[in-house]
Amino acid sequence: MLTSYRHRNIASSFLLVLILLTSSLVAPISAEAFEEPATHESEEPAKVHEDGRYYPGTGSSVSSGYIPLKTQWVDEGFPGRVDTLSITNSRSQARSCANAHQEGDSVTVNQGSESTDATVAKIGAGIAVLVEIGVSIPATTLNDISTTWDNTIQPTVTSYFGSVPDIDDTCTVELLILSIDGGGGIGGYFNPSMSSAREIIFMDSEDLSWRNTIISHEFAHLLHSARDPGEYLWIDEGAADMAAYLTFGLTNTLVGHANGWTESSNMSVRWWNQRNGDYGAGFLMMLYVVDTMGGSNAFQRLISDSAKGSQGIVNLALSPEPGATPVGTTFSDIFANFSAAATLDSNQLGLGFSNLDLAFGCSSTICRIQYSGFNDTWSEMARSGVQEIEGWGVRAYRYTGGTGAQLSIRVQPSESGFMGSLLQRDSSTGTWSISNMVVDPASSDLLGLVQSFGSDIDDVWVIVRFESSIGDCDYAYASCGPLPPEGYPTASMEVFAQLITDPAEISISESATFDRDGDGNDDSVEMEYQVLSQAFYERVDVLIESIDSEG
Repeated sequence: MLTSYRHRNIASSFLLVLILLTSSLVAPISAEAFEEPATHESEEPAKVHEDGRYYPGTGSSVSSGYIPLKTQWVDEGFPGRVDTLSITNSRSQARSCANAHQEGDSVTVNQGSESTDATVAKIGAGIAVLVEIGVSIPATTLNDISTTWDNTIQPTVTSYFGSVPDIDDTCTVELLILSIDGGGGIGGYFNPSMSSAREIIFMDSEDLSWRNTIISHEFAHLLHSARDPGEYLWIDEGAADMAAYLTFGLTNTLVGHANGWTESSNMSVRWWNQRNGDYGAGFLMMLYVVDTMGGSNAFQRLISDSAKGSQGIVNLALSPEPGATPVGTTFSDIFANFSAAATLDSNQLGLGFSNLDLAFGCSSTICRIQYSGFNDTWSEMARSGVQEIEGWGVRAYRYTGGTGAQLSIRVQPSESGFMGSLLQRDSSTGTWSISNMVVDPASSDLLGLVQSFGSDIDDVWVIVRFESSIGDCDYAYASCGPLPPEGYPTASMEVFAQLITDPAEISISESATFDRDGDGNDDSVEMEYQVLSQAFYERVDVLIESIDSEG
């Protein structure tokens, strides 16, 4: 417990000297458990196709083949990579369209040792639809693909991801519709190893009912890869999910991605391990960046920044766009505000999402972070029990039903690196305030105290974050540091909360007078006093007055 002191001298004839300040903390650790909601804490990777992941809105039946293609390309050192945007922009006439397709042209697309013969079946303003020989696509479908691309997909996605490179000088993005693996399974992909030769995305001819999601998602990967091909997957996939959302709105599978994290927010935001929650965490963080840091212009800067992972977000915060909401200039602060926004979804700036409505409960739409503990009865101390959390994961705890007394809170972590935020709602205005919990340097405990809980303050959330030294990470690759033998950091913690009904007590344990100036008369006093508090943590103002014989 920390104690602060305020001194005031009343008379100079009697000098008061304070030589020892001590304080005592009493807090028996025994109480009733939190009332906990039913949560889904599965840490297992999402059950996706072995070569990809499910697209938002496809009912968990169609997946992307992008991730294994990207990770192989990155592991091999980006073979054949060129700066397609610089080459495109360096031409004397940027859009010469010297190699533009014509409907009916024959085209061969080579992917390593494999090749696909196709016909140019439809040309739009910005897309060339190629269809594999032997595959039949109705003209109405081809027309719809072209129209949707020109009117919706390309203008929406490029507004956030930037202009389309044109390394092959065709003035179009190629969409190759081919037979991949029948209905379901791999629905499409972008192959970054081909980006030095052409702008092309692939789609399975048997999964055309999901074409809008597949095309917008893979197009986002194409644009992102042209600018920052080595970006961590939590940002890369989060951005692609965001592209699908901004283009075609909320879908059931996108809800599943987001709630995979909000229902188990103790999972890391920055560690990619192919789980539903990994997609959802990245998606929500990208929406928060767009919402608070300057919209589409800010996001284009993030996508173009070669700094990877959280550093790209920090760079954006250090040089914000006009109208941006201040949410911090370190990733720790940004993450704290993001966690608060995902918990409250308040209309206060920085503490919610203006581009997405988060529900209190998880059913048919995206929900807020679900609390890991709740208490509204205070006959005994509330405690969470020991709970696990991954590095850069979040746990939230809610308290209501105060009596007007102080609420004292302590978080006991298994190791250092934990940070906490205290969110308090003013009962008269409904306004939220956010403050950092105090970190005890000796124990690494997080400490907090709420005044007038139940009168001035009617709702309290404690948000705990484990800010491990290892942050951005794809699977267990060397980019993580590399990971220690036990894997990505996981820690545990326990949260205690109790009402403080009695004020702190101050007692003088020892005092003695002495002659400071050596004139034979005692003129000073040495005093030792103690502060006894029921709180886990409390700052106490001590006023000491000295009064001479004349009062």
